[in-house]
Amino acid sequence: MIGAYGCGRHCGQALRKSRAPLQPVVVNVGALGDARQGSLFRAIAVKEAEVVAHEAGHVVGAALYGRRTLHAQVGHEPHVAFDEDPFRCRWEEPLAVATLGGPVAGGMTLHNVAPPPAEVMTYHLAKARAGGTGTCDECRLAELLVVLHGDEPDARLAERWRAHWRHSVDLFDRLEVRCQVNKLARALRTEIHLDGSAIDRIIDRPMLERVPPELAP
Repeated sequence: MIGAYGCGRHCGQALRKSRAPLQPVVVNVGALGDARQGSLFRAIAVKEAEVVAHEAGHVVGAALYGRRTLHAQVGHEPHVAFDEDPFRCRWEEPLAVATLGGPVAGGMTLHNVAPPPAEVMTYHLAKARAGGTGTCDECRLAELLVVLHGDEPDARLAERWRAHWRHSVDLFDRLEVRCQVNKLARALRTEIHLDGSAIDRIIDRPMLERVPPELAP
């Protein structure tokens, strides 16, 4: 079974492997003034940087704990897939960092690494308690927390969520980790789709696995 992490915010969708680029939105750029053209192109570049860093962050977050990636893509339906179901493993910290590595790395490109607001956590925890599933990062982390700590109140689960978020930010703020994210993000921007073998040639797995986990919550 493939465990996949999508980069959509607060929603889940079925994922499929594809090398197809995103379908373009037709814009009559010539009808825009120079200033508006520049603003549009900058917005596109910022979004692209966020998406490639997001998916690279999932890969690097997993690699910190020795987990391997089946493939990663940033074209149609950006996502990262692993060659096993991550929820078969009940080891909390590696799964949390792999999940949060995406939004943390993507957020760093926007200089915004705040965790989801309380109402988003509450919504996804309630959905997970009711048996709802999804592939968004919030869906995944809420499911993990409910599976492992479902006897605790939501307030405590939200505390755990924030602790994992802080831990992930601390890990991804390390220079050696950011360098690996940046290398993989550049490759994803060019190649769109990378299989596991290609990813292993790009990132330094032995180095990442030596990053000490002393900041664990």
